Amino acid sequence: MITIHQRVSGWLWNWKTGPGWCRDGVEIRKLYTDGMRVLRVQLQDNGPIPREQADEWRAAGMKVWGAVGHVDGRDPKELAAWLKAERVRLALTGMDCNFEEDVRRMDAESGGQWSITFAAEARRLMPTLPMQIDTYFGPAAAMPGINLGAYKANGFRPLIQSYWGNGIWDDPPTHMVEWLGAASPSWPPALIKPVHRVVPPDTGEHAGQLPNWSVVFNDWRESGLKGGSYYYIDGADFELLRWLTRETIKRGCAY
Repeated sequence: MITIHQRVSGWLWNWKTGPGWCRDGVEIRKLYTDGMRVLRVQLQDNGPIPREQADEWRAAGMKVWGAVGHVDGRDPKELAAWLKAERVRLALTGMDCNFEEDVRRMDAESGGQWSITFAAEARRLMPTLPMQIDTYFGPAAAMPGINLGAYKANGFRPLIQSYWGNGIWDDPPTHMVEWLGAASPSWPPALIKPVHRVVPPDTGEHAGQLPNWSVVFNDWRESGLKGGSYYYIDGADFELLRWLTRETIKRGCAY
């Protein structure tokens, strides 16, 4: 059976201040027609998202997920309660926890307890909600890193960025499978999903560049991973994004 995790998703950062198409249900419907099925929407920077906006995206066919990051200093139980409230208010059908160096620091300072408390409380409050730990190799693999075991124990799936910092292709899907398979606890490939950058970085070695899409698709297919996300779609070239969605399915990287 095909699951929602095996589909193509888009990561929407600025629902309010991005290009007009990223807020328009008519345009979102075009992405749905191309095969995208999940819209991950950042809940903080432009929040609160109006319920009618989420309803418009749903009317275009999308499953609407919340996404949260920048949680440095937040109490883990308070954060879980806020996510539950947003889930109810917006009728969200999934949650993306975009945890990076801030969570790594809090886990290092607490001996991993921040993630243990948050993941357990989020799962207690939302026992059936699909949830993902969205991160990248640096904070996840450093010693000490994010306590990934706390998320696995509570049914989170890993969504791993194929870029870190200003990179555009630092952690291909085949590497994700390798290092998460060797992690303790290990993660089976069926649970791992990649996220690829569709907006070139402004500065650094790769300023203005995007990955070679043939390389991306070839490695993605070799990894055996099904499903993944594109980030961040409000800054991407729209026709490129539409092509990538169709090509992901055509190449056998998602359903």
